[in-house]
Amino acid sequence: MNKFLTLLIVLTGLYCQSTFALDIEVKNGVVRAPIPGMANTVGYMELTNNSNDNIILTSAKSAVADRVEVHDHIMNDGVMKMVKLDSLTITANETKRFQTGGLHLMFIGLDHKEAMKKTIDVTFIFQDGSEQVVTFNVKSIHQHHH
Repeated sequence: MNKFLTLLIVLTGLYCQSTFALDIEVKNGVVRAPIPGMANTVGYMELTNNSNDNIILTSAKSAVADRVEVHDHIMNDGVMKMVKLDSLTITANETKRFQTGGLHLMFIGLDHKEAMKKTIDVTFIFQDGSEQVVTFNVKSIHQHHH
């Protein structure tokens, strides 16, 4: 009986944990293959919140870089500037498009050997503590993307 009760408690705890990551869908994840000698590169995707609640992305990480940051471009006094976002709110049933000239992932402090593989994994961390690992394709800067 004690084993059954322990199992029931563990399963209940797992079921009750926040699961924001399960409501997030990532499509078309692409990381630009790094240019030799460059320490950084960029990633693009479509990030969709399939829930009826707002979800907050607080950080990302990958084995190919020292840091992965969410950046956006803003217009300030007629000058386009890139800014680091500390978090990103994806509202209920919204899709955020990460693309050139807008939202994007910055991979900073690259491990070039790892970053040159055909795919890399990126872990997204959400405000509730949940995580989601997504595989991104690595594309040459000479390949066209949307």
